[in-house]
Amino acid sequence: MRYREREIEFMTSRKNLVGTIQELQKIRVENLTVEQRYKIIDSIDRNYEELTEKARELQDFSISQLDQGDPSILSYCRKHCGRINAEMKDLDDLKLRVTDSIERSFIKERMSKILGGEKCYLAFQYVISILIMFVLALLLYDIAAGPDAERPKLLQSNTIFWMDAACCVVFMTEFFLRLKCADNKLFVWRHHWVDFVTSIPIPGGAQLARFGRFARLARFLRFA
Repeated sequence: MRYREREIEFMTSRKNLVGTIQELQKIRVENLTVEQRYKIIDSIDRNYEELTEKARELQDFSISQLDQGDPSILSYCRKHCGRINAEMKDLDDLKLRVTDSIERSFIKERMSKILGGEKCYLAFQYVISILIMFVLALLLYDIAAGPDAERPKLLQSNTIFWMDAACCVVFMTEFFLRLKCADNKLFVWRHHWVDFVTSIPIPGGAQLARFGRFARLARFLRFA
């Protein structure tokens, strides 16, 4: 009986541990409130100030040791300067991630409001994804199917171009809607320039250029 009780206790403890780990895994920048993310940015800015002070102290110490002719200060300065530089780059990366996530949240919130709610926003994103796959399937068919004489009328090159162009109108509309909803327009151009470039209709004769459509597959990696 004691063995059974210990087994139950073990399973309960393990279940609690798994639940705690799952909750911890949810602690990501994207899952924080905007207020929490702004507090992180404030903290990062304070860390910048601390690093600046640390760098100045290192500079003053290095100069004093050089004045005394201490050769070991050269390697000491290089090592600690490297550490400060690494910390600064980590702060730069983290601040960029946090500020980008805030911008994404603002864009999503504003687009949702324009489209009629978050469910409508998600539905619109699914439609965009389906259209991307549809356009890529048309492109593959257009490349492999051969001359128009051997194709169904609905899938001839000219018809495929106009279907592609219609989808591009939707893609371009989504891009400019996203741009309109952004506080930082540069953010949209930096992260969504592929969406803009691949939303330009290209005639079937320019097959090589149309291969750029496949860059839209990156959309499925971020889905945002």
